[in-house]
Amino acid sequence: MPVGKSRPYGRLLSALFAVLCGFTVVVGGFNARAADPPAAKKQTAPQRKPATAPQGKPKTATRKRPATTGKRTAAPRKRAAASRKTAKLPSVKAIQAAYHKNFTKFMPLGVEYRMTITDTEAAIETERQRLKEKQAFSKANPGSIVVNGKALDEAQFKETMRHVGEEIQYLTQTLSDESVKKRLKGWVIQRPYVWTDGQSLHLRRSNNPSASDDTLFPGAVTPPEKLSELYNSIVLASWSKDNDPPLRCWFGGNAPGQGRVANVLNDCISISLPPMGIVKEEWTHKRDWHEWDLLMTADPSRFKVVKRTEVKGRVMYVMDEVVEKGERARVWIDPRQGCLPLRMEWSYVSTADKVVTPFHRDLQILAVKKVANGFYPAKIRRRDLIPDAKIAQKQREEFAAGTLAKDAPRPPLVTGRVTAWEATKFEPKKAIEPAALALAFPKGALYINAVDERTYRAGDSQPLPPAPQPIQPSQVAPPLKIAAWIDGKSRNLDNFKGKVVVLIFSQQLGDPKEDEENHDAVAAMKKLQSKFGPRGVVILEIFGAGSDMQRVRDFQKARGWEALAGIDEAVNPYAGATALNYLAGNDSGFVVIGRDGRVTFNFDALEEESAMQLVVEAAEALSIPWPLPEDGPEEQVNRQQLQIFEYIFNKQIEQAVKKK
Repeated sequence: MPVGKSRPYGRLLSALFAVLCGFTVVVGGFNARAADPPAAKKQTAPQRKPATAPQGKPKTATRKRPATTGKRTAAPRKRAAASRKTAKLPSVKAIQAAYHKNFTKFMPLGVEYRMTITDTEAAIETERQRLKEKQAFSKANPGSIVVNGKALDEAQFKETMRHVGEEIQYLTQTLSDESVKKRLKGWVIQRPYVWTDGQSLHLRRSNNPSASDDTLFPGAVTPPEKLSELYNSIVLASWSKDNDPPLRCWFGGNAPGQGRVANVLNDCISISLPPMGIVKEEWTHKRDWHEWDLLMTADPSRFKVVKRTEVKGRVMYVMDEVVEKGERARVWIDPRQGCLPLRMEWSYVSTADKVVTPFHRDLQILAVKKVANGFYPAKIRRRDLIPDAKIAQKQREEFAAGTLAKDAPRPPLVTGRVTAWEATKFEPKKAIEPAALALAFPKGALYINAVDERTYRAGDSQPLPPAPQPIQPSQVAPPLKIAAWIDGKSRNLDNFKGKVVVLIFSQQLGDPKEDEENHDAVAAMKKLQSKFGPRGVVILEIFGAGSDMQRVRDFQKARGWEALAGIDEAVNPYAGATALNYLAGNDSGFVVIGRDGRVTFNFDALEEESAMQLVVEAAEALSIPWPLPEDGPEEQVNRQQLQIFEYIFNKQIEQAVKKK
């Protein structure tokens, strides 16, 4: 816990936790249809000339009866409409092939797109009702909760109540006025750009997707130094067989691990890919691919074409997923628009083809771009349906009162959440610079090789030595390596045998204005010192290597809190020796050493789950809603997070003091 400068909350838990042209835009959702081709290119079937009688007196046209020959007369030709009804349906494999062929007309293809999520009033009301239920449940007494005919024991009851408490805190936060306003308005979750030629892949994604004015193309990626200069807030990734390993990712920033190389995309980042007409399993795991592409690359035996239908005059093929029981997908295919699946619905069935519920989720193309004789789904909407909350609540009340009719229908489904996908830049036949696929890192930049999980420095083929690990509880505390103490004396842990020692690692002192901002943290440290100092606890404050001692003195005087302070001994431009031994190089932290000289607590050494459990327990004990609001008042959030960590540190010191 830094005292000189507050460590950002997310950072403290980080170890744990086109211009459009040359195409036609067609809008119309499920009934979207391609615009008619230009008149000059329009072809029509030759028209049969009407029969005319010879000039003179009109004669009545009569049909000549064929002579009887003993053979059956040939049946008249059926109309085209009738023939369509009896024509053989295409196979799933043929539909999939037509879908893939449609996308080859664009390749290589570049698409910039935006994904947004919007919740409805129905979703908000559903969560409000769930919050009331959880709050009522939280008042249950031990032994009153029965599962499979058996009451929960004390440990099970406590664990159940902990999960209920976490959900209450989560729902309370998501139902705050600010959160509800944001959810009803909608928010951007991704704003990436993806390029592919079917063999290679290049993508880039903003770290701030809501900033619509931020460009994903601030400049060239060569020379490599441009990455550090222009791409510190944009993630880049390229997959090419010319790379070894084939995937290269750039995350920017100045911390270790600016880049990463790997075999598949999921070893670096996760992203929702746009429809590309292909699925390359060597690129990434299936969860990243668009649902249209997954559908059209699925085993054909998983689906069957069940019928031909018409939607507002357009012929559609309907495909059903082959399931005996469970969730089934039904798809409407438009053969005149590249066999795009204009709509997809998911329903539950109890037996083959017997739908027992209406569809509860659907995916629909709202706009199609036509270019190069191909069709691209430019706008897609996904809806997740939920039971109407008000009707559901009314039925629960009637059920409790014993007045609900036995044949009462289930509450109707209404839209709960809408996820929208829209192409904002569409570039068919787009060439890409080889340098963008090679994605060379700046010389000296640190990157991780996901194949061997070693860290490398760009320009050096040999990996760096394994990174040190934070010292673990029960390990003997190593000696302190301090360049200088504030009082000019020399000391080490041996001077404090038999006492509990608390090490507070603070960042290197920087801008004096920043140093003076952390009044709440200083107050927290004063309380710890006043409580535990008289009980023999020694608090040592260790400032980052390179700090100026006069600055340390001035800083302590300005804070009005003096602790025995020292400046860490520098081992490289980035870390001090003591911080390396205790925190594996992190610049701030909190360590407790017991009377026996062994570490009893080191926050940096905790696994993510353990650290989060401590935080949640502290928030619950302090009646602070968890998680803390991301968009809440900064001053309030900082104060609450400080209270949480003060509680954790106070508890850990107390445990060390009581231990003999």
